[in-house]
Amino acid sequence: MSPISEIPEIPSSPGIYLMKNEAGEVLYVGKAKNLRKRVTQYFKPSSPLAPKIAVLVEQIAHIDYVVVQNEVEALVLENQFIKSHDPKYNTRLKDSKTYPYLKLDLTEPFPRLIQTRLRKADKALYFGPFVSGYLLSELMGVIREHFHLRRCKKIPKRNIPCLYYHMGRCSGPCIGKITAEDYQVWIKEITMLLEGRYGKLIAAVHEQMNRASDMLNFEKAAQFREQSKAIEQLRDKQRVESLTQDDNLDVFLVMMFDDYVILQVFRVKEGCLVQNYSFDMENTRIDEKEDIMATGVMQFYQEQSDVPRRVIVDHEPEGLRGWLAQRGMKLSLAVPSSAEGQLMDMLRQNAFHVMKRKLITKQGLSYDQVAKKLADDLGLSKNPRRIIGIDISHLGGTQIVASCVSFMDGVPDKDDYRRFNIKTVEYNDDYASIAEVVTRVAKRFTSKQRPDLMLIDGGLGQLHAAMEALRKLDVKGLDILSLAKKEEIVYLPTRPNGVKLDHQHSGLIILQQVRDEAHRFAVQFQRHKRKAIFQ
Repeated sequence: MSPISEIPEIPSSPGIYLMKNEAGEVLYVGKAKNLRKRVTQYFKPSSPLAPKIAVLVEQIAHIDYVVVQNEVEALVLENQFIKSHDPKYNTRLKDSKTYPYLKLDLTEPFPRLIQTRLRKADKALYFGPFVSGYLLSELMGVIREHFHLRRCKKIPKRNIPCLYYHMGRCSGPCIGKITAEDYQVWIKEITMLLEGRYGKLIAAVHEQMNRASDMLNFEKAAQFREQSKAIEQLRDKQRVESLTQDDNLDVFLVMMFDDYVILQVFRVKEGCLVQNYSFDMENTRIDEKEDIMATGVMQFYQEQSDVPRRVIVDHEPEGLRGWLAQRGMKLSLAVPSSAEGQLMDMLRQNAFHVMKRKLITKQGLSYDQVAKKLADDLGLSKNPRRIIGIDISHLGGTQIVASCVSFMDGVPDKDDYRRFNIKTVEYNDDYASIAEVVTRVAKRFTSKQRPDLMLIDGGLGQLHAAMEALRKLDVKGLDILSLAKKEEIVYLPTRPNGVKLDHQHSGLIILQQVRDEAHRFAVQFQRHKRKAIFQ
């Protein structure tokens, strides 16, 4: 029996469907509000299929289905069937091998903390992956300074302590200077630190400090005091503006570029950004973006021992709100003007960095090659090493501000970032505002700081306003373009009809990153001004 002939028997109800090959193996598990309508889409002769879906359809010999009451039940059942059958064509969450983990092997009496890029299915505790090398370095610095775990791979049998012990950086378990019980206290505290439970950890350290002081052990009390200060400083560096100590939430974002799909996650605990995860999503050409988000969130929490109060997403997949509610979590959409919206902007920037590196690595290009390709395809006068990006932001047409960000060889040069209050425009006039900020930026140009390319966030009108400002200052030999959102069309003085670069074009990815960073920096300045006004 052909799978097409089975479609009339499939009900128009919510549920899940299982696509099987001739051997009865499950190739793909999907969910739908309307099973018949969803399955029919795979076999419409008038609808061209993506290559990966076409390969799947060729192998389908039979379609099973399970009817459920609602989207939440469909989401739960789909996840259960994916776990049990591990279908070849379903989306899977895969740890990025680029970033390191921290590992505590709890099977050892005196565990050591090590960095690893391989997460095994063992009894160890894993923390990460750490996308931010700075955060990892800060954490390891605090741990090595104030929690003197052993460093050796194996505890030596000889009674000779290592150099770290003599330096005061190891507690000396090899010579019996610390008991397993006292060592486990450190392990519990390090676990709290790596999980971002700063409040509980600081309270525990203060209790030990007070106890040592009561026993007149002032040297020990001083050590606990310094330990507490170091943890508080680390917490303050990770504090997110506009969030309170009661804010415990996770923020999710799916970013897609052709075959590449990543799930980026921020974990916020006690108002601090404690973790930034990046996952590759496999076999995602079959699923829609909403399905990828739902699958990624569910698989993420299957690996987590703790869950937040709130989950923030930029779009809401069907059934996810109910699934999270069953587990005590509340789903919210990121509102651009809110603290959660600011977090989502930060998350998007991190995802963009990850995606850019993946695409450029895949194409095997250095930045010089990317810049040359961009110059050739757009007809620029030189390869753009230094690119500046300009954007305007306002509040209801008033309180107009502007940003100018700078990138050198594809990397943000934050020392060269500038922000401006627009002085000559009272009400929203994007063209006049662009002209003012371009004039002020261009007057700062020197022979050493002159950019190779100026990028304006906007369309042809914004480009013309910027060009006129440069003409009045008699600035010559500077490449300039504008990049419009949504359609991602590049406008140039010599190409007024615009250029549509391929969405995988490595140069376009660089331009998008500059444009989006300029937008983020301008919006951040606008929020800062708004907050000052209301205070």
